[in-house]
Amino acid sequence: SSSSPPLASVMWDKVLSKVKKAVVFMDDKCAESLHWNGGATSVFEAGARNLKEFSSFEAGGENEPKAVFVVSTLLKGRTADIIKDIIGLSHFQYCVVFTTVAHSIQLLANNVTAELEENPVFQQFEEKLSEWMGDMNYTAEVIHAPVVFTQVSPQLLLTPIFAHLFPLLFVSLTDFDMQSLTPELQIEIKTLTCAVNSMFESTSTQEENFAVGPMSRLIAGELANHPQAKSRRKTATNKASIVFIDSKRRTLENGFLVIMLLYLFLFSHHFKLNFV
Repeated sequence: SSSSPPLASVMWDKVLSKVKKAVVFMDDKCAESLHWNGGATSVFEAGARNLKEFSSFEAGGENEPKAVFVVSTLLKGRTADIIKDIIGLSHFQYCVVFTTVAHSIQLLANNVTAELEENPVFQQFEEKLSEWMGDMNYTAEVIHAPVVFTQVSPQLLLTPIFAHLFPLLFVSLTDFDMQSLTPELQIEIKTLTCAVNSMFESTSTQEENFAVGPMSRLIAGELANHPQAKSRRKTATNKASIVFIDSKRRTLENGFLVIMLLYLFLFSHHFKLNFV
């Protein structure tokens, strides 16, 4: 409704609730999302002391005991190294890490496929944060926050974090599945579908999926089978149609797209379009 706050801003509220008296370190992709959702002003209005680039060459001051990190990546490899470097150059006693990558995907990246009730990857990273701060009694938190959306108008929602995600260049390949993709691409697709599911959860929406093209069919299938989507659809109070399109498809298929999109626009309760 018109009285509801913008969806993307709701996603950022979780982050802003933690930045009071903190030095905030943010990677480029999250900074791009923030730019369209209140910008640096919103961070400082929430009480942050400083906002810095997510880089090994940055650090907090001697009288700045709290840090908040906002990243769009897995909590391993280079990301973990940079956080460790920043903490090592600082005097933090309280660290909060927000990642746009859900815990289930963090598990997948660590070759764990079982459904677990707790969040061991986040818990283990919290222990690392305390270790890097130099005292296991210092406070560390790791939180999933899908701050991937950019709401440039009430009717237009973009995902600049996934700007690099393009359809595969296979013209005739129609029966490949997720396991055919590289692990990196699998994680990208699962992160996108998890973010879309979070969007539907926050708006209490039951979606109807449509897809054109092999890549889009994979994404739509992932969303349809998302572990948390089943219970959401049972209790959702709104309905929406979402169309995934491989945007580099042939001209003949584009004619079919126009017909299908017109049909959805005319007969669906709500209409949302996502180009891949």
